[in-house]
Amino acid sequence: MTGRSAGPRSFDQNHAVAVQGEGPERAAALSFWIYSAVWLCYITTCGDAITWTQQPWYSAKRAPSFSDALAVLRRSLWRSRIFSHSHSPLHTTKIIDTLIDALARAA
Repeated sequence: MTGRSAGPRSFDQNHAVAVQGEGPERAAALSFWIYSAVWLCYITTCGDAITWTQQPWYSAKRAPSFSDALAVLRRSLWRSRIFSHSHSPLHTTKIIDTLIDALARAA
């Protein structure tokens, strides 16, 4: 016997102990919700448009991956946050668009 109980554990004054119980179920539900929300945003904003960059090593790609959908969402959120009150010249806008695109793919 290892001395560990099989029941739920909580915070002990002397030791921080992992909380078990509903945690995994809540994490799974939250993950599913976030996954669904990202795809819903992608589908409603992009539809059937190709939003990913075709890579030479993956020319047969026909559908977006979750990371492609997440990158589109990041681009949209970051662009609206940066440009919402900006009256910057066109060349600055192009530079920021390129930067946002690169960051959205890398993040």
